[in-house]
Amino acid sequence: ERSREEYGIKACIWETGTDRFVQQQWTAKGSVDNEIRGLASGFVEPFNSAAQNNIRYETIAGVGEQAMAVVETQDQKRGILSDAALLVAKHGDQILELQSQELPHRKRAAALQALTALGHEAVARM
Repeated sequence: ERSREEYGIKACIWETGTDRFVQQQWTAKGSVDNEIRGLASGFVEPFNSAAQNNIRYETIAGVGEQAMAVVETQDQKRGILSDAALLVAKHGDQILELQSQELPHRKRAAALQALTALGHEAVARM
């Protein structure tokens, strides 16, 4: 997927029968925490200041130098506008982002475990 190359973002998209999986990589400009919070702002209600506080950010050990993940399902009452499963990791001067459309529909612990395993594999290939 080449539409973001002019911004320094490398991306790949895989479509399966049940999922759409996205991997993006770019040169780090901020911390993993800043990057994942910025990405998460895209699926919360922008006029609900408490919505960002309803996102559960998980620190993921052993994936790159630092990694965090989010797994949430759409919940209008909490201000979460869409399903989300993403992992952001830092390795050297690079940020790696992984997203899945199917993982939010699994049990949260299983989805986090899958993101962690995928993160290990992806960072090892960077």
